[in-house]
Amino acid sequence: MRNAQAHLKTILLFLALSLFLGGCRGSGSAGEDGTAWVNIFYAQPEGDTSAQNVLVIDRDSGLPLYEKNASERVYPASTTKMMTALCAVESVKNLDRTTVTVRQEVLDQLSGSNSSLAGLEAGEKLSMRELLYCLLLPSGNDAAAVIADYISGGESGFAQLMNQRAAELGCTDTCFVNPHGLAGKEQYSTAWDLARIAEAFMREPELAKIAGTSSYTFDSNVRGEVTVSTSNLLLDPDSELYEPAAQGVKTGITSLGASFVSAGEQDGLRVLCVAAGVPATNGNGYLISPNPALAEGRKFLTWALSSFVRVTLYDGGETFSVPVDGKELSAVPTAREPVTIVLPREQAAQLTARVTALTDGAADEDAVGMVTWYCGDMPVAEGLPLVPVMPLWLWLIIVALLAVLAALLVVLWVMVRQRRRAAAEAPAEPEWVKEAPPPGPEWDDWQ
Repeated sequence: MRNAQAHLKTILLFLALSLFLGGCRGSGSAGEDGTAWVNIFYAQPEGDTSAQNVLVIDRDSGLPLYEKNASERVYPASTTKMMTALCAVESVKNLDRTTVTVRQEVLDQLSGSNSSLAGLEAGEKLSMRELLYCLLLPSGNDAAAVIADYISGGESGFAQLMNQRAAELGCTDTCFVNPHGLAGKEQYSTAWDLARIAEAFMREPELAKIAGTSSYTFDSNVRGEVTVSTSNLLLDPDSELYEPAAQGVKTGITSLGASFVSAGEQDGLRVLCVAAGVPATNGNGYLISPNPALAEGRKFLTWALSSFVRVTLYDGGETFSVPVDGKELSAVPTAREPVTIVLPREQAAQLTARVTALTDGAADEDAVGMVTWYCGDMPVAEGLPLVPVMPLWLWLIIVALLAVLAALLVVLWVMVRQRRRAAAEAPAEPEWVKEAPPPGPEWDDWQ
């Protein structure tokens, strides 16, 4: 019980600091760009798992919903291909107009490897898009080798590109030695690093579309019509593992362990799950089929989507009433965008907001109050400053005055136009009125 209370206090302190400081954009962000603060007080997955390394994150905040040995090294196997595909789309401007010819020398590199292949043949001319489908759906190691050869001239140069990109994404314990994952312990990562790579992967619309496809058909100049199907059975409606909320992303399996990175969305909640270190061989030393990490990954994906919900704390337009000097002052949070939070469903039903006044503006020099959200008596998001706004009745008075002023200006403009029009339409004076009589004796006699 004491450990749970200590863990709870740590989370609350983190939440308070995040709210007070305004959070940071990107992973783990909050407030300014409308992303969420995450609270995981009570939700824990039920049952055991064979996965030694697990990470479940809320994609919009980058904060964990559950983790198990997520910072320990894992052997990514074919989940490596997420980085291969990411480097490919970032290196090639047009996936359809870029044509790659398959070379026999590249295919020979995988001879005798008994690895997953897309069946590429020498002399095939494929677009980069078709190669990516061959890479990501059937997990073709041959497609990975062809892509690396085209972009960097070989696996070594492409691995350098992969490692450079991993470092840019904040991966601190990842090393790639080839583009397909057919390697031993020299190629490694962590659940956290795989999640970072997967998130960058899913932000690329073309890759998200490919990874979420169950099958793809294209025409080959060598093999005729070719159909490739995904190894991600969560996307296969005919599979017992089918999950309608699943969106990708990649499987992997070697004798060192099976892994699966999955993503899904339901009711506005987007999650990313990494299940790795799943025993991959049976008693005879053969790889288990289908990939056993699929069932473990599906377990965590469905658990997250059914156990958590995204709740809007502030919709971007709501005002709060703050008691100041015996009066109720209208105020709004300093957040410029809607603010949401991910909560266990049971807690979300109890969510309430409470406002306290600030006499010294401690949180912000303009703040007059603070708003804290509670589940029952437990704070789940606290410290968001409130700044005063003009009350609605005053806005209405100002709008009414502006309307009256605008009406007067219109009336004045109409009157001016009417006068000008009347002047323009008046009859001209006769010439004899305009001209004075000539001087002379006749004029004098007449007078």
